[in-house]
Amino acid sequence: ILAVLGIVCSGCGRISIGTGIDSETSEEETTEEIAGLPEGVWSPYEENETQSSFAEEHDYVATIQDNTVVRVSPEESAESYAVLNAGVTLKRTGYSTEWTRVKMNSGSYYVKSSEVQLTEVEWASESGSSWVSHVIYIDPAKQIAPDSSLEALYPDADVPEQTYDENGNVISSVERTATSKEKMGDSSQGVDSGTYEYEITMNAAYQIEEELTNRGYTVILSRSANNVNISNQTRALAAAEKGAELYIRISAGSSSNYLQQGLLGMITTAANDATKDLYQQNYTLCSSLLTKMSETTGAVNNGIYQTDDLTSLNFCSMPAVSINLGFLSNEEDDASLNDPEYLKSLAKGLADGVDLYYEEAE
Repeated sequence: ILAVLGIVCSGCGRISIGTGIDSETSEEETTEEIAGLPEGVWSPYEENETQSSFAEEHDYVATIQDNTVVRVSPEESAESYAVLNAGVTLKRTGYSTEWTRVKMNSGSYYVKSSEVQLTEVEWASESGSSWVSHVIYIDPAKQIAPDSSLEALYPDADVPEQTYDENGNVISSVERTATSKEKMGDSSQGVDSGTYEYEITMNAAYQIEEELTNRGYTVILSRSANNVNISNQTRALAAAEKGAELYIRISAGSSSNYLQQGLLGMITTAANDATKDLYQQNYTLCSSLLTKMSETTGAVNNGIYQTDDLTSLNFCSMPAVSINLGFLSNEEDDASLNDPEYLKSLAKGLADGVDLYYEEAE
């Protein structure tokens, strides 16, 4: 669909986040890990510890080692919710000698206290920020395993009949139609680094969450791990379910032209029956984000591409955009997107763009 730029966008609108899986993990190992994970990662687990066992805290901690396991309750035997690399910032809400309680995707989870340390990030509060209560949904594109089964491309669209096995997996592949699309496409991969798109977008999402939260926004991530299976449609509908005011998808695609680099925004067209009433808001939001992100990073602003072939945008009932952070097929972008400091600059620019959007709306 993005033939003008030659962008590889198979399954555009797919979302994934997380940093716990090594890019060298084999396909066989990945499949085994995915099988045991709970579905619907945005649904919070109930806290399984007594409130009195944790001292209340309102600050941030960062993981200090790779393979830090986040669990659904404060027990070694508890189910794993996510596995994080070193340097991931988490909101801390409680502390005990052995366990630290953290907030992820509106739920409470637990990490070993010995595997995190306090950071200098300040907890956002109403007194410390003029932007309060706006709910922003960040959707990091892709996930480890693609999902070739089909879903409706837009509301009320027809989907070809598919055959599933007892585990819910598609038995026979069905070609997509004009009204349907695969639930999740393949990730792009860095031309030099070999880093997968799902890793880049997860890392960027954590930086964006921290920056927006620090300014007083409420942030919801569509996923908090790479080894999930959540379709584009499901992610968009979850944004509405959670009361999000803005939906921002972040991707890092590839282009057939290895010289193509920089930022690219995507929104639905003015003729889209499902989203036409949001067209001007979508355009304004996308323009604000691109302008500010280009300013903070120096990245080329390639402007706004209008398309109705992104499932997630078609199903959003609030202003919604997709921002391609860079092209992994370009050596310079590949290097930048693997640089934590560059991701921080992108996050600052995106937050500046959100600020600008709300300033102009007032």
